[in-house]
Amino acid sequence: MNYNFYIKGSQQDPYLVEFVLNGGIVLSSCDCAAGRHSMICKHIIGVASDREVVLVENNYDELERLRGILADSDFQSLINKKTNKSDNDNKLKLIYTLKPKRRKTMDTANAITVLNSNGFAKGNGNVNFLDFYDQNLNYVGSVKTPKSVFNSDLPSLLGITVQTVRKKDKQIHDNSIGLYCFVPSSDLRELF
Repeated sequence: MNYNFYIKGSQQDPYLVEFVLNGGIVLSSCDCAAGRHSMICKHIIGVASDREVVLVENNYDELERLRGILADSDFQSLINKKTNKSDNDNKLKLIYTLKPKRRKTMDTANAITVLNSNGFAKGNGNVNFLDFYDQNLNYVGSVKTPKSVFNSDLPSLLGITVQTVRKKDKQIHDNSIGLYCFVPSSDLRELF
């Protein structure tokens, strides 16, 4: 069975999103730039998920029929993972740009409490501070490190087991690298 939808997108001409269902196999395509490169684009995600899309031909009944068929499929699971990854990518971009307006010093006991409460610490470049944020991304305070965060022994400094990740931060400039640390049980660790 074939389903075709003309989606109003960012260009003047609508995008054609096609779904072909054959037994348990679901094939999808879109004629946008990403779709032409065989990627699952936002237009395919929009049709397959419960996101609002603007259909040029007003065939919303057909759209709901397709969504009902896809609801419990492996394809829908893939779309859900892709959507959650996009949400996580947005959260990670926000984390990259976090900076305290004015650092306030905190002791390591409070820093450990933040980490054990699903918070995280962030250090940048050769700065001698680790900035601590709670699970809601609110700045809590900073701990001064004896050397730059990249040259400090963080488990010894904090006295607990932490995981660290280095990430290039292209939000500020290409050469900016951020160091993030969190306790192994943190829910945020999957973002990194």
